[in-house]
Formats: sequence, C-alpha cells, structure tokens
Amino acid sequence: MLRNGTDAEFRQAVNSLLAFSTRLEAVRQQSEAHIGLTGARYTILISIARMRGGIGIGVNAIARHLPLSGVFVANEVGRLIKLGLAAERPNPEDRRRILLRVTLKDDALFASLIPVQQEVNDVVFGPRTAQRFDRLCALAPQLGEYRQGLGATSDRQH
Repeated sequence: MLRNGTDAEFRQAVNSLLAFSTRLEAVRQQSEAHIGLTGARYTILISIARMRGGIGIGVNAIARHLPLSGVFVANEVGRLIKLGLAAERPNPEDRRRILLRVTLKDDALFASLIPVQQEVNDVVFGPRTAQRFDRLCALAPQLGEYRQGLGATSDRQH
C-alpha cells in the first residue's frame, strides 16, 4: 500500500470509504426510522425480501449473506415473525428446516419506503456517472468480502 515510500494515498482512500460508510449508515437509519425497525431487523427483512426468490430463503443463507451468526439471525427473524413482517414455512426439500418470506404487511412497508429511498439515492449516488457507478458496483463485493483476520470473528454480530 506504499507509493513513493508513503501510505498517504492509502490513508486518503480509507478516509473516503469511512466517510461514505457514514453516509450510508445515515441513509439506513433514516429508512429504519421510517418503518420503525432496528438496524439488524431492517437489514434482515430487506435480505429476506431480496433473496427469497419464489420459494423463500433459509436463516443460514441470510446469515452467510450478511455475515451474521445463524443464532442471531434466527432470534431477529423470530421477532420479525411476531411483528407480522415475516412468515415461515417448512422447506419442502428438508422438512427440518424453514423458509422465510415477507408478508403483505411488509410489502406495504417497502412501498412506503420507495419515495424515501429514491430521494436519498439521488443525493448519495446522483452526482456519479453511469461508468463510475458500474465501477463501484464491480468493486463493492470485493471490498465487502468478510475474511478472518485482525479483530474478526466468525460469529460477528451486528
């Protein structure tokens, strides 16, 4: 990460990413407040909605995707079910497991978020060109990879 004997460029990149992360967290908090959920529940609910396909999604798949511990996700899913925002059914391929889906109540919540998300996305991503946005989309998964390392644990919770 050294260029010309200094890490100044690397440090600037890290600071820029931290500033962007702070902006994204503010966006998430605004969305959370709009629908009245904690950050973890909001993120899990969004993941269920986007990952479920036609049949549903399992707790372990959500835990791997985020990455959070399976126990933590299962507990938060239980709370979402009690709130009527998520529903479960047995997995037809393995009756010991469940599949999750969002509910109609959820669909109404997501619909109420659309104007808020559009406004925020226009502010956060609006000044970017399509080419720069494509580069960000290509780079983001690499930046978000979760690997064991300094200060990391496999059961990281949110």
